[in-house]
Amino acid sequence: MLAGMDEDQSKSISKEEFTKYFREFDKATITSIGHTVLNYPKAKVEAAVLPFRAMDAKRQGVIATKHFVRWFERKAREDRTLKIYDELEPQLKVLKERDTITFWEWMNLLVPANDEHGNAITRTRLLCAEVVGLCLAPSMLYNMAPRMNIVILICGSRGDVQPFIPIGQILKSIGHRVRLATHENFRDFVTKNGLEFYPIGGDPKQLMSYMVQSKGQLMPGISQLISPQYWRDTGDRFKMMSDIIMSGWEGANCPDVKGDNKPFKADVIISNPTTYCHVHLAEAMGVPLHMFFTMPWSPTSAFPHPMGNVAYKELKASKAQDKEVVDFLTAQRNRQKAKTKSAWVDDNVYSYRKVDLMMHVGMGSIFSDFRKKHGLDPNWKEGSSIIHEREVPFAYTWSPALIPKPLDWGDHVDVVGFSELKGSGFTKPPPEDIDAWIKKEPARPPVFIGFGSCVIPDVKKVSETIVKAAKQAGVRVIIQQGWAGLGKHLKGVEGVSFVKGAKFEDGKEAPELDMDKKDFCLVIGRVAHSWLFDMVAGVCHHGGAGTTYAGLIAARPTLVAPFFGDQPFWGQMVNNAGAGPKPTPVDQWKPDMLAKKFTSMFSKGQKKAALELSRAMKRENGAKESVRVFHEKLNIGQLECDLLQTDVAKFYVPNWRLKLGKRALTIMRKHQPDWFPILMGSVHRYTSCDWGSGCMPGFKEEIKDLRVGDLQVRFSFSSESLFALPKWHVILRCL
Repeated sequence: MLAGMDEDQSKSISKEEFTKYFREFDKATITSIGHTVLNYPKAKVEAAVLPFRAMDAKRQGVIATKHFVRWFERKAREDRTLKIYDELEPQLKVLKERDTITFWEWMNLLVPANDEHGNAITRTRLLCAEVVGLCLAPSMLYNMAPRMNIVILICGSRGDVQPFIPIGQILKSIGHRVRLATHENFRDFVTKNGLEFYPIGGDPKQLMSYMVQSKGQLMPGISQLISPQYWRDTGDRFKMMSDIIMSGWEGANCPDVKGDNKPFKADVIISNPTTYCHVHLAEAMGVPLHMFFTMPWSPTSAFPHPMGNVAYKELKASKAQDKEVVDFLTAQRNRQKAKTKSAWVDDNVYSYRKVDLMMHVGMGSIFSDFRKKHGLDPNWKEGSSIIHEREVPFAYTWSPALIPKPLDWGDHVDVVGFSELKGSGFTKPPPEDIDAWIKKEPARPPVFIGFGSCVIPDVKKVSETIVKAAKQAGVRVIIQQGWAGLGKHLKGVEGVSFVKGAKFEDGKEAPELDMDKKDFCLVIGRVAHSWLFDMVAGVCHHGGAGTTYAGLIAARPTLVAPFFGDQPFWGQMVNNAGAGPKPTPVDQWKPDMLAKKFTSMFSKGQKKAALELSRAMKRENGAKESVRVFHEKLNIGQLECDLLQTDVAKFYVPNWRLKLGKRALTIMRKHQPDWFPILMGSVHRYTSCDWGSGCMPGFKEEIKDLRVGDLQVRFSFSSESLFALPKWHVILRCL
């Protein structure tokens, strides 16, 4: 039945090495109640944790000795548990005189750090702690997890891909195999940072072009609806999204023919929301899914969805007596009296449903095609809210010091901190001329203004407004040209200088900077933010998540001039934290208004708020916290092989009631112990997470032919959920 399975799988594993996994096994351990193999250490686990099930809600790991009464009275149902009693009788007499005992005191007594053979049994001790719900150190979680194939599916720009590089690097260092599946444009970026790569569909430049055109809003405006070009572009965008969604399967299951061409099949999926195939792919493969993103995607009353066309509400004092405002406030008070949410809160929550519904309406046919292609029902009961209804684990990579986790987000949602890739920016040495210009007036550090790759509608007007506002406020400014060429029209303007290499309007480069010239504005080219932000008094930028983080961790008051997408959200959050002025798009800038904003960035209040945020952010490590919550949300017992716990389970043997990895299945067939009374029988394909059955494990296909290497499979369909399968945290009761 399994011809070829012996090849390569057992060459490095001798019979003597294998028997160590069965050292404690004997015929008496064979049962018919769901656990085929129950060994003596598992009896110890259950015996150890039972008293601590009575711990209080705070789970501090301390329990009154009255809960150990059954131990003191030597009441047990199983002979092997009585054996444990006999071993511990002297220690139990001492414990009986105490009022309380801590969890680890009990563990050191019942399950010492080493067994009688001198082998470390830390894993059993950690298992006990997990059963009773005690918090484990990250390293402990990592040690307990099997070594998995993890695919990270990302759709978007470099700013979307970059935070997952350090996360993937940490996962790889633990021992997992990590593949980052994203657009072909980022192949070199990913592989040079030590991760495997697979290309999915879509062009990030086209995606960004659409975001600029629509200002990141899913709901088209009137001008778009009446534009023939908009409807022509809609067809192109639909095709591109279809390519992205349909290529998700290959990203998780196929070798990269342009790369190492090694076979790959994901055991776990990490994804950002904009791949859209994520939850359907996880269901088709029967594997866990963990979502990550840099902006809010989970419904909350705290703030609206950044792409939901819902404005942050702000009541101006001058409008307080307007009839419309009075009527609104009256209605709001009535709702509060009725103990219902206000209109503002309803708008916030509904904005997330609206975005989900828009994507469902626009791409529902693609989702259905994907599901049909991979053996799923093309219709699903959760509809557009499938991620939220299934409570898929979600982690947000922003600082909790800037935006704390909203109270209405459940335990499946985490805020982990910004994931920073060290040395990812422009790494050339700091330009001497810029450094000298800044230090020329040390008592007047400048304000940085730059918008990266954003398209500015009227560059000349914006440049002139900056100069007028800076002169009016009496501040020095540094203008970074970026893709739009900001500041290139300022040649010859009084008080404005250019560094060498900066471009003029005619395309020529500026000569050497004249350090003796009296000026207050310096126009520069590309330079490392990590260096420059430490040298300035404040920063003004487009409000990208990465640039916002760079400014705040440098403790600089931040003015956001948003263009599209999540940028208005970040500007509002910075303003809410008191670390910057109210965000204002560049097309609304006026010299007087911008001068006031520049002046406010030097105020004690904004400087103090930015400094406090910086101190908090420097204590965070978003990449490490991301890896921790990823392991924490995994049901490790459903993933791991029952015999070789560092392997991922791939097969299920009903006769044995065991889920096994490839190595364990090969060894059991080749070196099955003489006392093992049950024949192997049929072998089924195992799935660690059946999304249609509440994420319980399951098996569907009986494997008729499996050859190592090409893994040719013939199936006879037989569906059954594994509700009877032993979970690693549900141990057979011994008392």
